[in-house]
Amino acid sequence: MKTKLYAFMMAAIVAVAFNFVSCNNEKDEPKGPVITSTDPGSNDPSNDPNANAQEITVAQAIEIANALEPKAKTEQYYKVRVTVKRILTDLSKVPGTYKNVNMVVGDETGEIQSYYTNNIGNKGFESAEEVPAVGAKIVLVGQLKLYAGKNSNTPEFENGYILEVIENGSGENPSVDPGEVEDVTVAQAIEIANALEPKGKTTKNYRVTVTLTKVFTASDKVAQYGNINCELKDETGTISSYYMNNVGNVKFTSADQVPAIGSKLVVVGPLKLYAGKDGNTPEFENAWIEKIVEEGSGETSTDPSVDPGQVEDVTVAQAIEIANALEPKGKTTTNYRVTVILTKVFTASDKVAQYGNINCELKDETGTIASYYMNNVGNVKFTSADQVPPIGSKLVVVGPLKLYAGQDSNTPEFE
Repeated sequence: MKTKLYAFMMAAIVAVAFNFVSCNNEKDEPKGPVITSTDPGSNDPSNDPNANAQEITVAQAIEIANALEPKAKTEQYYKVRVTVKRILTDLSKVPGTYKNVNMVVGDETGEIQSYYTNNIGNKGFESAEEVPAVGAKIVLVGQLKLYAGKNSNTPEFENGYILEVIENGSGENPSVDPGEVEDVTVAQAIEIANALEPKGKTTKNYRVTVTLTKVFTASDKVAQYGNINCELKDETGTISSYYMNNVGNVKFTSADQVPAIGSKLVVVGPLKLYAGKDGNTPEFENAWIEKIVEEGSGETSTDPSVDPGQVEDVTVAQAIEIANALEPKGKTTTNYRVTVILTKVFTASDKVAQYGNINCELKDETGTIASYYMNNVGNVKFTSADQVPPIGSKLVVVGPLKLYAGQDSNTPEFE
């Protein structure tokens, strides 16, 4: 049975009016309403109702969170004495958009992320200057949670607040040590990845200076996944990057953190040779943005258009007629575009990420046709089953037609 597609879906473009501030994703960037002070008259930590919370180390916090069910949160508040290692929130948006911050904190036993962190007294930050700088020593109190990510679960503090600032910091966010790294062009990265065994991945990281040309991850999924799939380009070539983290190798917590199309980035990470059903593809996997050199002027498009080349708009009935006129096993050099309803998906959900494409049935008022090896929006592979549109979705599909030569008869189809 056929399992991998090439015809691609350009979802009948739901003109995505990005309003990320109101996004309801579980891991959206911090937002109001601000919790009012637990004691508006005093910042004395001894007056705080959680001043006597159980004090633990970061290693113990991680152990407690990891023992939870995914998405679960402790009822109990815990207290840690930590140093601020990194601020994840764009401070230019404090307090205009956000009144709490995301940060990485640590002690001698480890590091942990703290999301939606409030100021002393469990109050929102009234200015960016109130946010403790990197290097500050603080007492943090909050609940522990096991965040359920796309590929793994992450222990973290959530909805905590600063109980006390012991010592002010003066540092800036540190750069991430990429380990053994080599600067390459995209063409060189492709060559290195192509030299790997299928499914092979480099142990060394590679650094490219590139322009962000496409983002494949849907905006309403960025906070859920915590990373993005995208296309990167320099003057030597184009390469895709899958599961790419934000600056500092930390997860994205909202879609408005994703750089705009056209941004010039420095990206670091390992290379992989993805083993597809019909061929192998060189790519970055689990890379991260080391630096945003220059912000792009384009919108962050998660529905990038793809130039389909020579294309003709047809109905399903016309597509069937065109395919039936071919020789058995023949395939058109022209692409055809149909506006259809997705009526069936034949590919098993647990095989979507493996194959990277789907087999499905498409229908309009003139007829029904199958599409084999069909890619996602932007003619890129599916990386998970939940990227597949639900049955009943209205799609615009573009691709070549083929006359499949069966044992007993021939079948017109998109391929």
